[in-house]
Amino acid sequence: MKKYILKSEFITDERGFAFTATATVISVILGLTLLFMANTVGTESVRVSELYSGQGAYWEAMAEVQMAADMIRTNGVGILPTITANFPNITVTSIDQNNIVIDSEVTIGSARGGAQRAASINITSPLYSIIQNVGGPPFDITGFARVDGGNLYIGNNVNVDRWWFFQLGLVGQSSLVNFFIPNGNSVNPAVPQGGNNYTVTNIPPLSMPGFDHTAYTNLLNIAGAIAADNAVLGEYLGPETLDITSHPGGIDLQSPGYPSRQPLINGTGIFVNGNLTIDGTSLTGTNILDNNTFASPGFIVVNGNVTLTGSWFLWIPIFEIPDNIIIIASGNVTKNYVNFGESATYPLNTWPTFVNEIYTLGNLTTPNWTLGSRMFGQFNVFGAFASVGWVSRTNGMLYSPNSPYNFGTLLGAFPRFDGTFYVQRAASDQFAWFADINLDPNALLGRGLGGGLTQPVTIPWIILPGTIQEI
Repeated sequence: MKKYILKSEFITDERGFAFTATATVISVILGLTLLFMANTVGTESVRVSELYSGQGAYWEAMAEVQMAADMIRTNGVGILPTITANFPNITVTSIDQNNIVIDSEVTIGSARGGAQRAASINITSPLYSIIQNVGGPPFDITGFARVDGGNLYIGNNVNVDRWWFFQLGLVGQSSLVNFFIPNGNSVNPAVPQGGNNYTVTNIPPLSMPGFDHTAYTNLLNIAGAIAADNAVLGEYLGPETLDITSHPGGIDLQSPGYPSRQPLINGTGIFVNGNLTIDGTSLTGTNILDNNTFASPGFIVVNGNVTLTGSWFLWIPIFEIPDNIIIIASGNVTKNYVNFGESATYPLNTWPTFVNEIYTLGNLTTPNWTLGSRMFGQFNVFGAFASVGWVSRTNGMLYSPNSPYNFGTLLGAFPRFDGTFYVQRAASDQFAWFADINLDPNALLGRGLGGGLTQPVTIPWIILPGTIQEI
């Protein structure tokens, strides 16, 4: 008898298994898909949240930068301490005394946003060299003195002299000079003659720029408190002489042993309580003052007088103090046969970022018989007298609010000055014979020291267009 197996039974079982397996796979796929979608949605939510926070931080930083810029534009850089004290996100960095950069970095949660923009003294408005010569006799441009380029404020009447057919005052022969004279005063002749080229504008009387002495006073107080020599720390109880005998290997103002004196200064150097003489008579080059860090100045802070003396050949100095040196003295600063600053000749409008500086509460003097000496830097003189030597060249900025500035001393002649000056008056109410004066407002040189020259309120700050950016 034959036996038959019903295949339908087996077919039914296989179809059920296939259906169950398929449903399981689909469930797993759906589960994974749902899990992936859920994770994706969560991740995108976090990203959207971070993006939103980042955008909020950026716009908040943008608003803070704009607010700080507007405050500076309205109130000048004197408002910076208030901004720093009340708005911790804001940082204002000085590029030089003409330009600043304003930064703000804001953090919201884990997101950070920042903005930056720049502000500048309005170069399109007049930047003046100032001779604050109020009262007394008129100021004479005579003796074949030559003045070229830029804006010159003289607080008195001005005479551009000539004698018969000889033009004794040379004004604007190479480039236009713009005279700014107080209301009620005039330039004679009002119309330039003899090849001269100048304009005359009457304005309300100008004030001299102010000066913030705070940082300089703090450093002088450190020097005045020194009671004994500590050469390792760069501290000396004067009188002290730095020369080939005391420092045969030279002196490095960036010595790692010297304290940085932060936050007072960005840089290192020596402090002397008493008079200091730097004698380069037996030295040439720069090995007496080796300053090897470009951005951080080397300081010489002296509670007393400073004498810089060097060697010479046919009255031409061959001792040179390099760039990026700041001398701060409570007494007089005297320079004999010394080139102070970079020896290279920088043309107008190409000033380097870092040059030398002299700050003295006394006088700044050079002998009138030092031929060919150079000074390149920023000179702040608060004593009774300031002068440059005969046949010498001074580049930079001179600020002498209390004393007459002498372009060449009594018997001197042929001095050259390139830059900007703010002086109480020029000695003898005139420039020296054959003086060569080239006015350049860009000589407001920046330093790494807090305080310093503060601009007159008549010089506005502008927010530079196109400088705002995300950082």
